[in-house]
Amino acid sequence: MKVIHLISGGDSGGAKTHVLSLLQHLNQTITAQLVCFRDGPFAEEARQMGIPTMICGGNNVFRTRRNISGRAATRSSTAMAPGPT
Repeated sequence: MKVIHLISGGDSGGAKTHVLSLLQHLNQTITAQLVCFRDGPFAEEARQMGIPTMICGGNNVFRTRRNISGRAATRSSTAMAPGPT
């Protein structure tokens, strides 16, 4: 199973702590990746914790989905099934 968690990347406090803890523990048994709409302390902390992190600029969910799907097609280690269209 592969999981992608989409988040703005500007979150702090409880939300940030929860997401980072969740992804860190999920990665012990499955592949879980963090996708942030912007770079910053949230994404940096995730990287430092060893969580696969990708930055997709902007806040358009549909464009982000295309970007993720396009990148997944070029990476053999990251395969994502497309959702409903």
